[in-house]
Amino acid sequence: MFKTITTLLLLIGLIACKKDGKIEKPITDQPAASNQGSIVVSITAKANSKNLIKETVFYKSTGTDSFKVSILKYYLSNFYLTTNENTEIKINEYILTEHFGSTVSFTLNNINEGNYKKFRMLLGVDPERNTSGAQSGSLDPLNGMFWDWNTGYIFFKLEGDYKTLGSNALKPIAMHIGGFEGKNNSLKEFTFNDLDLKIKANRKTTINMELNLDEIFINPQQLDLANISIAVTASEAKIIADNYADMFSIKSIQNP
Repeated sequence: MFKTITTLLLLIGLIACKKDGKIEKPITDQPAASNQGSIVVSITAKANSKNLIKETVFYKSTGTDSFKVSILKYYLSNFYLTTNENTEIKINEYILTEHFGSTVSFTLNNINEGNYKKFRMLLGVDPERNTSGAQSGSLDPLNGMFWDWNTGYIFFKLEGDYKTLGSNALKPIAMHIGGFEGKNNSLKEFTFNDLDLKIKANRKTTINMELNLDEIFINPQQLDLANISIAVTASEAKIIADNYADMFSIKSIQNP
């Protein structure tokens, strides 16, 4: 009788530990929140060395063209930090960033306390998430950054108008950059080395970054808006992505 009761209690204990058919891990397996801090990433968009003002201000591109911006929107994802001891950690976030003014910011949470020397991030959405079907949050197709289930996400969107010298006639700009396969892969990773980045428990560290829109037009190819203002093919998108591959830079870090 005693053996039967003991067996029954053991079965009840196992069932109580289950949720959705899986035995829950002990709470001690989770990172200790008391040892974690956060990073605020602040990005200021600039053109012609001036803070971006949307809708009204024109900026020179190349040649005799000038342009103004109505929409500047992009995905940042796959964030990684490397400690001074060369341990790499991943911050698994997908951030949809839209500039309503020149500066936008977002927060990366639950980062282990320590000293870090490298920070990297992906401009775009990785292949796995591009082919994962309907998603929510920042990856919701309703955010206007999604083509279809075969093509995937728009990584970078720049819309506005441009004009040429001596003419007030406006022509549209619609740079919608995407594609993650083969020779037209437009995913771009940005790596920042030799940093002095400190994370402290329950504190915020700020990374101040700059996005230089001028880079879209000048390097490695000089682009004329008359030829590239409407990016409609994968090869055109790749050309623009190759140019903006160095448009992000870190200007300062504010440690707690």
